[in-house]
Amino acid sequence: MGRPHHELHERPDQQPDQFVAPAGLSSATPPAHSRRRASPPADTVRSAEDAVEETSQAGRSTADGGTGGTPAGSSAPPPQTDPLVTYQTGQPNGTPTGPPTRVRPEDDAPTQRSIELENSGANVLADRGWRVQQNPTPDEVARARQESGDTGSPQSNPDYLL
Repeated sequence: MGRPHHELHERPDQQPDQFVAPAGLSSATPPAHSRRRASPPADTVRSAEDAVEETSQAGRSTADGGTGGTPAGSSAPPPQTDPLVTYQTGQPNGTPTGPPTRVRPEDDAPTQRSIELENSGANVLADRGWRVQQNPTPDEVARARQESGDTGSPQSNPDYLL
């Protein structure tokens, strides 16, 4: 569980998030239509968590001028009244439930980094007040799908449920 299902194709001299022009192109600048915000590579899991936190703070605007989450002064999640607005489902300073994905010594460095980021992402979300269940069982995924009306792939194997 939690393993990438694709191979990473990186050049040894390539930095994370660095644009590399395809073979035959002389320019090493990203295309003008690229919307990806350039950010410096994260040197540690902590700096990656900080970057995730900063991105999550950007959030979607809410009716009261906030950016999602619980209303000011409230510790409980508000009732879901608008299907287009997502609210936190847990309490701030929470911790994920379920087992974190295990980093194995025999995994290559990119896979180990991916798993560390997966686990730290779950921690950041739980700390910010989201109820996070890591590595849910197939029965737990089926129950969550039934409760939410999700009709996606029954073979799905998510890293966590929110």
